[in-house]
Order: sequence, then C-alpha cells, then structure tokens
Amino acid sequence: MKRIFSIAIVCALLASCEKPVGPEPGQDNSEKYSCELPAAYVNGKEAWVPGDQVLIHGASSTDQVIITLTPADISEDGKTCYVSVGNIEPYTQTGVKSKYYLAYPAEAVSNASKDQNTFNTTNAMLLTGYDKGKTFVLESLVGGFAFTVSADVDSYELRGNNDETVGLSSLGCKVNSNAKIYANSRGTAQTVVTGTVVADGATLNHICFPDQPVLADGFHLVFYKGGNAVKSYYIEDKLEIKRSEFIDFGDITSKLTDFSQSADNHVSAIPTAGAVNLGAVQTANCYIVTEPGVYTFKAVKGNSATALSSIGSAEILWESWGTTEEVTPNSVIAAVDFEKDNVYFQVAEGYHPGNAVIAVRNDMGAIMWSWHIWMPETAVSEDLYGLSRRKSMSRNLGALVDADVDGTSPKANGLFYQWGRKDPFVGVGDYTTGEPAAVAGQEMTLFGGQMSIAKTTKNPTAFANAADASWNEVKTLDMWGSTKTMYDPCPPGYRVPYRSEHILYSNYPWDAPGWSYDASAHMFTVGNPETVYPLGGYITTNGEYAQYGTGTRVWCCRESDSATEGYNFRIYNDTGSPSYGNGTKPKANGFAVRCVTEESFPFENLPGTPVKGKYTKYSAAITELSGLCISQDGTHLWGVGDQGVLAKIGFEGQVEQQFKQSLDMEAITIDPATGDLYMGCESNWVGVVKAPEYKKAVEIFRVEEAANYGNSGVEGIAWYKDNMLLVGAQTGANLWAYTLDGTVVWKKSLKTVAIGCQEIADISYDPVKDQIWIIDSESQSIYLLNGDATQHLATYKTNFAGNCESVCLDYANNCVWVADDSDASALYKVEFTF
Repeated sequence: MKRIFSIAIVCALLASCEKPVGPEPGQDNSEKYSCELPAAYVNGKEAWVPGDQVLIHGASSTDQVIITLTPADISEDGKTCYVSVGNIEPYTQTGVKSKYYLAYPAEAVSNASKDQNTFNTTNAMLLTGYDKGKTFVLESLVGGFAFTVSADVDSYELRGNNDETVGLSSLGCKVNSNAKIYANSRGTAQTVVTGTVVADGATLNHICFPDQPVLADGFHLVFYKGGNAVKSYYIEDKLEIKRSEFIDFGDITSKLTDFSQSADNHVSAIPTAGAVNLGAVQTANCYIVTEPGVYTFKAVKGNSATALSSIGSAEILWESWGTTEEVTPNSVIAAVDFEKDNVYFQVAEGYHPGNAVIAVRNDMGAIMWSWHIWMPETAVSEDLYGLSRRKSMSRNLGALVDADVDGTSPKANGLFYQWGRKDPFVGVGDYTTGEPAAVAGQEMTLFGGQMSIAKTTKNPTAFANAADASWNEVKTLDMWGSTKTMYDPCPPGYRVPYRSEHILYSNYPWDAPGWSYDASAHMFTVGNPETVYPLGGYITTNGEYAQYGTGTRVWCCRESDSATEGYNFRIYNDTGSPSYGNGTKPKANGFAVRCVTEESFPFENLPGTPVKGKYTKYSAAITELSGLCISQDGTHLWGVGDQGVLAKIGFEGQVEQQFKQSLDMEAITIDPATGDLYMGCESNWVGVVKAPEYKKAVEIFRVEEAANYGNSGVEGIAWYKDNMLLVGAQTGANLWAYTLDGTVVWKKSLKTVAIGCQEIADISYDPVKDQIWIIDSESQSIYLLNGDATQHLATYKTNFAGNCESVCLDYANNCVWVADDSDASALYKVEFTF
C-alpha cells in the first residue's frame, strides 16, 4: 500500500484524444474566468476533459448556469479550464468579496442556499470554489482510495470493519474569500459506499469519502457482477482519510478472494422448514433453548436492526458443560449453518445442557458477530424477590441450574463478562483448584492490553487483560444502559439491571429480608422470597480466576463518569469474615451478570390501605416550603421553609409568620400532648420550639451519621410512638428512631423496604393504624409502611407537583397535606379514603 504525492499529467481520457485539447491559437479569454485544479489534489482529478460540467451561481441559488466544457475551454495540460459567468447576478454580502460560486460535478449539485454548494452524493470528485479576480479558487472536498483491478466485475460495496460513517446522502459546503467550511450541512450518515468499477486493469478507480473518516480496523470491499457478490478485498490496517489525498492500493487483482459462500446463494445444510425463530419478538446476543430441534435467528447486531453484510460462513466457536469434565464436540449444538441473513442451528435429541457461542464470518474469514446459546439443565424462573420493580432471573446468566438446587456445583456459577461486552467467558469449573470450566473449541485467550470494540467483535474469545482499567481503548459510554443496548448480553425480554432500580447495587442488601452468607455452600441469599447467588468468584483484570467458592462480583449497567469503571455488588471472605459492598471496579474485570426483565411491575397496594382521590392546589407564600404538621388544636398547619421561617398556614394556604431563624429548616412535627414543635434541619440538626410561645428553636441532638450528608441530610421528622422521634435523610433513604435525649433505637434504609424509594423528603406517623407515611421527591411518590418500617403497604404517586418535600396526615379533613418546595411554594390537599 502506498500514498502518492505526485500529480500525473495526462489521464487515460486525455490520452484517448487525437490531439491535445485547449483554446485555439490566438483565442481571447479575457472575458472568461480560469479554473485551475487544486495542486494538492493528490491522485484525484488530474485534468479537465471535454464533457465535464460545472455549475456557477451568484446572487441566488436559482440564478445559476451549467457549463459543459469543450476542447476549446481547456488548457493544453488539462489543468485549467475557462468559463464565463454570463449574465448571472453577482452575490453581495458585507465582508465577503466573492460574487460567484462554482461546483463540480454539476450533476451532483442540488443547491438551496445562496453562498453554499450542496451535493447530493459524496462518492465523487467533489470540487467547490469562489471567484477571486478573474479566477475561480477551487477546493477539494473528498479524499479516499484509488486502485486498478482486472476481473469480471461491474460494481462494488465498501464498509469500514467497524461500521464507520463512510458516506453522506448530501454534503453542503460554504467556501468563499472569508470562510472555508467543508461541511456546512450533512445529510444522512452512511456506513456503506457503492459504485461502479472499471475492471480493465489499467483505469484508476476512485472511492471518495467526505469528512476525513478514520477506519480504525480497515475495510472490506465486495465486488459484484450482475448483482451477485463474486470477489472481495480486505484490509485490517488503520487508515486515515485526508481531504485531497487518495491512498493508492495499486493493482489489487492478485489480492482478491472468491466470494463463493455469500449469503445471496448459500443454501443451509440444516433443514430450515419449521425452524423455531428465537428472535421473532426481539433479537438479542443470547438465546435460551430448552429442547431438541432446529432454531433460527436473524443475523443482526444484538438488540438492534443493524444487519450484517453478506455472510461467508457460520460455526460453533466453543461449547462448555460448566465443569472441568472433558466436553464432547457438538454435544450442546449439533450443527450450525446459514441462509441469506438467517443463522440456523440444530440441537440433537438427548442434548447435553451447556453453553455455546455461534459466530458468523465474512468471506475473508473475519468474525462479524457472535451469539451465546444458553441451554440450561433446569428451567430458569423469575421473581421480584422484593429487590426491584423488575423481575430478576433465578440464576446468573449462563448458569445451568439455580444455586439453591445445587449451590456446591460450579454448574450454578454462570458465565463472566467484561463490563459493556456481549461476549461470555466460562466460569470456574472446580472450586478446589480454580480451574476454568472445560471448553470444546476456542478457549479464552489473553489479548495483552486494551481492545477496540471492533477487535472484541472479531475476537469474542479474547479477554482484554488491561490491568486496573477499561478493556475499551476508547472512552465509550453506554455500551450497557437502562434501555437495552446492542451489546447487552441478556436474552430477549431481559437486560442488565440498572443500579438505582435494584437493592443489590444501590443500597445495603444485608439489611434486606432473606440475607445470609454460607461460604461452605458457596452461596449467599437475599430477598423475599429468597434468591440465591453462587460464590463463583470472578476474572481479574489480568485474566486470572479469583475468590472462587468464597466471593462473587456481579455487574449492573451503571458506569462511572470516567467511563473506565462499572458499578457492581461484591462479596468476599479473604480475612475469615465476609466483606460486602457496592461501588465501581475497572471494566476489564470479568464479573457475573444477573438479568432483569425489561418490563417493570408497579407495586400493588395491599388490601385495606387508604385510597387516594383528587387534589386541590393552594398558594402558600413561604419560600421553599419543606415541612408540615397539624397544630395541636387541629385549626391550622405549622410549616417551615429552607430560609428559616416558621409560620402558621391556613387550610387554604394563608400564611402568618411566627419567626425567622438562621436555620435550613426542612421538617417539622408536634408533640400532641404538649404542643412543642420539633424540627429537622440540614445537615444533621434536630431541635425543639417550646409551646405556647413558639419563639425560638433550640438544639436537642445531632444525627451523627448524617454529619457529612450536607444538603442531602436530615429532611424529615415525625412524632413517633413511645415518645420517640422518626428522623429521615435523603442519603440512602435512611430512617432513624430516636429518643428525645438523642439515643438511637433503630435504623433502616427504606431502599431495602420500599423498592423504588430513593430518599426521604418528609415523614408523618399515624398513631391510629400504627403506620408511617414517607414522601420521596426523587421518585415523586408517597410510601406507606407498617409501624416498624419493615413492610411496604402502599405507594401513591405525587407527580402532580414538581418537588414534593413534605407530607402531613390529617384524619379530620380526610386528606394528606403535601407541600411543593420551590420559590413559589404550593400547598396541596390530597383527598384520601381512610
């Protein structure tokens, strides 16, 4: 491969003329404008030839003319042509001297703007220019590839090996004496470039690209004859396309390969009639199969509609039974083939449970995509488990049995994944030795550093052992996400869980019901009903298996802001007692995945709980109204604001200020016996305002654990049974029960009780029914709990207001009062049937 930096003087078309073209001797060109080809156009358009058409316009894009060049319009060396602007009205603009604009080739121009040339194709030698004196200054817009070829072909299709943008449906350029904008507007991005080819072995063919793309892993060029793919040319080197330059590959004839296995004419050896379509509802990177038969799925990139280019072959990359027992080839999948854009595979009678990976290659032998086929030994079930509003699978992705069925067996481990990749790696096959599960076919290899997405696609069994970093050499966000992505490894209908929607990754699961840890059985449990996680270890960033039998790490789809780490849950026992946590770890680790349903299942209120009715909105003139309670005599509300105001509030929003103090007041409650008011202030201050004067708030204790919570500290307070106070914080949705002398009686995170609860904005206690009302401004919901905050009873949405920061139960008025904490505070009376 070479890059040419000299300009050929005579092109093949010029050589075919009987005599040199150019102005007749003595011809006067004084009234014409000269157009000289750009000297920097390396191996591009080398000369003007008769029949070339240029377009010129001036004041209006509709005031334009197309000129067809004749021999008399072209200089002897072909570098310059001469054109007349005729009666075109010149363009005028302050600060811009250019009056006329030129574009080539004219047939590709579709202008709609005065000083811009827009081209409706980009795979051409695009030139644009402006007048300077009696000369048009031309700029080239594209660069690309040049080659000759001798073969029985008539057209081509080119794709980047990483599906880069290589073309545009249109390109608008603004080039004048004051500005050179080579892409003022862009049409639809294209990942495929097509065109005709002259295959006589002598004519130089050009493929043109706008926007100077970088083809990180090269390209593949497929040649067609009569619409059928017959030959191909493949490059894996990184190529940078520069404007005005063409990379010359020379004569590529000897480097062509036959395209005899194209999807256009290949017939599957596996009978396709009656094949079960695994991707009928949704395509994915993983499919579950539970019985013998013939199966099919469309060869697209995971959970997307991005079809693969013509398939050259299909194969089984590897199979595993999940243990160290030697695997019999074709025991999990008997055969695989393809036809057109569909993959077919056969599972024989008496199949062996296991995991397998199927791949398709292009005609050059490069893997274009691969899919995981999961064939479990026992049925996979799902449940909410009291952990999420999405149902979780009963086992890790790729596990052949549930851990509670056989927790000591490595078959319950499942597979490991580097964060953001679709490609599975086998787990530990023996807890004693740490030996990986046996594989028939390609075993895991270590790549030796970071990889590009394209390289992982082509090498799905290569583990990017990038120590303490991301496996991805490019900062790419959202390869896994809260909406299922192209690279999500879960089967149809499932995805990797998001952090905030699942207790395991967002809070303290050891505070949740069902929590236990049993290293002897290689498992831990959590949830109600209990779900079991195997302690299958993980693969380190160095490609080593670790903590098998005593620990595990499980990914979720949230990543760090730096895009180098992903959030996960981890448990291990290196020091004789288990250590737990959820946080971030480098993406190059290989951790387990526990899929959740894409469908969310809203909480159903328990029978007998209050029923919410309509609401009425009132204005309450307190800046950032953030706390409410009912007065001792039930005639009004007490309210506090962030700016230190305590006020009486009427039931229609009337405000009478009591006092103002330098406190960030967030919550208020009342001792029903004495009328004393208790306040919660950020970040961790709790005080009292004595009745009946209500003159000043005095500190009684601090919530020590919330000392560093800042503006996410104490937000809620409520008078509680046994003369205690409930205090709540935004951080962790933490709820404490305190005696009045500041002694902590108990603490809970409501994230482990009311799934979906993100924070505590305020609290109200119902002594009649022994129930706790919690309002959460983040999830815009009220959560009703039992009196010990151990059971979630009901959920009521509060999305009628922007930032609901307070809640107050009022039996006398058959309502719950809610306040909107904003500059123009609002009071809501929400009717309830109790």
